[in-house]
Amino acid sequence: MVDQTLQMDSCEYALRKAIECALLYLVEMELAQEHLGPDSFAFIRQRLDREHEEALEGRRKDLTRVGPLPGAEDLHHAMEHVLELLHQSCEEFCGSPGRPNPALILRSFEHLHLAMEMLYSLRKRLPGVANFFLTDDVQHRRVELDPDPPDHPGAPTVGLIQQDAADGRGALTLYVPEYYLDTRAWPLIVALHGGHGSGRGFVWSWLREAKSRGYLLAAPSSMGSTWDPSDDAAVAGLVDEIAARYRVDRHRVLLTGMSDGATFSFVFGLAHPDRFTALAPLCGVLHPAVLTQGTLENGRHLPVYMVHGAKDWLFPIETARMAAGVLAERKIDYVFRELPELSHAYPRRENEHILNWFEEKARERT
Repeated sequence: MVDQTLQMDSCEYALRKAIECALLYLVEMELAQEHLGPDSFAFIRQRLDREHEEALEGRRKDLTRVGPLPGAEDLHHAMEHVLELLHQSCEEFCGSPGRPNPALILRSFEHLHLAMEMLYSLRKRLPGVANFFLTDDVQHRRVELDPDPPDHPGAPTVGLIQQDAADGRGALTLYVPEYYLDTRAWPLIVALHGGHGSGRGFVWSWLREAKSRGYLLAAPSSMGSTWDPSDDAAVAGLVDEIAARYRVDRHRVLLTGMSDGATFSFVFGLAHPDRFTALAPLCGVLHPAVLTQGTLENGRHLPVYMVHGAKDWLFPIETARMAAGVLAERKIDYVFRELPELSHAYPRRENEHILNWFEEKARERT
């Protein structure tokens, strides 16, 4: 009996330490992604290598050594796999001894996002994990915001939904808050990934805010390696597609995106001002097509929240300043946030500001 109790204590301790290790790495990677740039890469790489790579592998080995608690074998093995994915993510990120290797970093993020999917599916069974997917101000409402999915006939599908397509291109990742009810209309965020990304990965840039503030969230994948005009009809049709399954508030539809996704949020949004309430492009450019095709005039009915980093190495800050100047000349309602320390990276801390601004603009239009 004593031996059995000690075994259970060892299993519980190993699982708890594994969860702590995984969450620490996720928090570190959020910061790393926001501050990633050529000048900062070496420091970030060294920190990940020093603080996380060995720890992730060590915690996985500890789980394997002690074995699972009786009746919790699935949870134990899933957590082992999470740590394996996170360790792969860390190894790949740290795989470039000099300048960042884009291919390795993309693979690192892919493994990171797969681990997050698994953790999200396990969040109610792993202490502390559910709160990671909520903003700090609503964590005390976790039970209310994360009920068990409805199981009665005809109940809407909620949570994280993957709508697959060939090779993942043109696929859709949809998030519907677990507390969704069709008794009211829900605002919608359409979020476009950057070049060589995917909706399945980019959905994590917005899921925490969508879950915490009550938004539907659609993260489509481009048909090719990045967005181009051939994706226009699919993006424009998303609102109708989702509204056919859920109650969408047509007066509160935000189109946003990062990098190429930001550039084409301008293109697609200005081409379809009747589908979207506002645009929030981050670290992109104002595509020449909106000038040559005359769609920029539609911006008079479509407010813009534009974010760009002063240290952006792909699209220099001058391109964003010029875009802001064009918006001002055309008397478009816009906000331009120039972040002095941001490189070409997703500024996660801006999400709250964007939604506060968006909700104010939506109220003005209704």
